[in-house]
Amino acid sequence: MSIQSFIERANDLASKTNPFFFVIDFEQKKPLIYTPEEAKNQNVFFDIAGSKNFEYYSQIRKKSLKLRPKIIFKIDTKQLLTGYKNT
Repeated sequence: MSIQSFIERANDLASKTNPFFFVIDFEQKKPLIYTPEEAKNQNVFFDIAGSKNFEYYSQIRKKSLKLRPKIIFKIDTKQLLTGYKNT
């Protein structure tokens, strides 16, 4: 889905006051937007401040998802403030 299609769909769902779940990758190349039912059909389950697309946690696979932050690279604060230059 293009970013323009994503924006149009988000505007459409919002104008109809339909709830939706979205994820935008850093480069804005593969945005995802789902109604709660569409997300459920894609095995994307969420509970955000009580707004959820499933009834019981038992509906979700028993395997826990454990997120462990991993530092891929460090950014020099000075470089961050001045910006990156292609060399």
